[in-house]
Amino acid sequence: MVLLGTIPVVIGGRLLHDVVETTLRSPLVIATTTVVFGLVIAMAGVYEVSTRIEQAAPVDWRELLTGVVVSGISAWICILFFMRLIERTGMWPFVAYRILPGAFLFLLFL
Repeated sequence: MVLLGTIPVVIGGRLLHDVVETTLRSPLVIATTTVVFGLVIAMAGVYEVSTRIEQAAPVDWRELLTGVVVSGISAWICILFFMRLIERTGMWPFVAYRILPGAFLFLLFL
């Protein structure tokens, strides 16, 4: 399903490649889109909060507490396993994860 969803992006990228290369890489365009989409996200958040306030329902404190406890325990377990993985393998898999794609991008664009 994910591969199917990438087809329109690939087609759009191929069709708009020259426009992206020449026009859309401008720092002004990047700054403008960053600010505009930041404002869009902020407006969506304000709308969501105002909608939730209008639709406020009583809080089930036991359910909320259960969610917090389960979340905390699962986060602790995840961190524990991740730290053990790092102790066994070190940071080299993560170094490779960063350097190999970066090198590929350098080869692709230089």
